[in-house]
Amino acid sequence: MSAKGLDSKVLMTATMGVVEKILANSSNLLPTASSENKEVDIVEYYGHMRAMDMNDFNSSVYIAVVNYYLTQADMQRNKTKGALILYVDMENASKLYKALGFSIPDDEDDGSMLDGCGQLCNLIGEALKNELTNLGYVNLEMSGPQQYKNSVTGGVNFSLDQKKKCQFSFFYWKCKALVVEVTLADIPQKR
Repeated sequence: MSAKGLDSKVLMTATMGVVEKILANSSNLLPTASSENKEVDIVEYYGHMRAMDMNDFNSSVYIAVVNYYLTQADMQRNKTKGALILYVDMENASKLYKALGFSIPDDEDDGSMLDGCGQLCNLIGEALKNELTNLGYVNLEMSGPQQYKNSVTGGVNFSLDQKKKCQFSFFYWKCKALVVEVTLADIPQKR
């Protein structure tokens, strides 16, 4: 297994496909601009990837993170193969969750809104994991989502051999409403 990482074209296509499919399931969500995707440098800080509001949003953000592992044993040892980070614009989070059919008990409560962010992150993370398996890669293990407001205290675990991550931006209500970032080290294909 090399340290180069999963082919970025495969990762970008798979991620964009699963996110667009999830968002398209709601007839109430109509994009106000085309989505954007690009590769960006990972900013490492003491062995973790920095994750914070990128000043790309008009307000504060809710953040949720899931990590990927090759095996359950790797998960127990925290030997991370990759990460998916979801940023949701706080101003539009309630509209987004409602459009997706999420039950949010109190849209004025940060805890409820963070739970919605975690729910969406988990949905995207599972769909990406399944899509990679369908493309012939081994079935990865995935952590449960962890939620934060504005920044991930202590940073995000990731495979330290990765220098780039894929970033996807989605526009609703005439602003950037959510961003998905994903990085994944080289993973084996099924034999």
